[in-house]
Amino acid sequence: MKTADALALTIRQRKLGTSGIAIAEVVVGMALIAMIMASLFAANAQLLGMLRRGSDSAFASQMIAERFEDLRTAGTFDVLTLSDNLKAVLARGGATEANLKNVTETVTVEPYVNPGAVRLRAVRQNGASTVSGSDLTGVQLVKVNISVKWRTGGTERERQFMTVMSAHRR
Repeated sequence: MKTADALALTIRQRKLGTSGIAIAEVVVGMALIAMIMASLFAANAQLLGMLRRGSDSAFASQMIAERFEDLRTAGTFDVLTLSDNLKAVLARGGATEANLKNVTETVTVEPYVNPGAVRLRAVRQNGASTVSGSDLTGVQLVKVNISVKWRTGGTERERQFMTVMSAHRR
């Protein structure tokens, strides 16, 4: 009978010892789950930031395409009245402009061969546009640079497009 009591005592002692180990295993398991969840949330935040930057870049490209199409279809690209055409085109905001925050759009028009650094520059920011520079009377071939700058997550980003246009006469 003594052996049965001794056996019951050792089983009870074993259960007490293993229950302490089980609690430690649960704590370690919970810590691992917490670390995995934290890494999943961090990866999710990273991916959302990448998606936002990608969509902003796509909006900027679309904004440039809209502005180029406005310039291309502004009637005959008459260099004599380019300043007036550029003012009229820039006075209208594009459909995509509302999707980008703190956007600055710059359109620079200059002669293709430009030894005197003559240029016409138009800047549109927060709905207001300013046109400055020299008149391009008599120029037949111009270089057009359309630039869009915006801020995303504390970083300034820029997208540009450059093309050559000719002043055709009817």
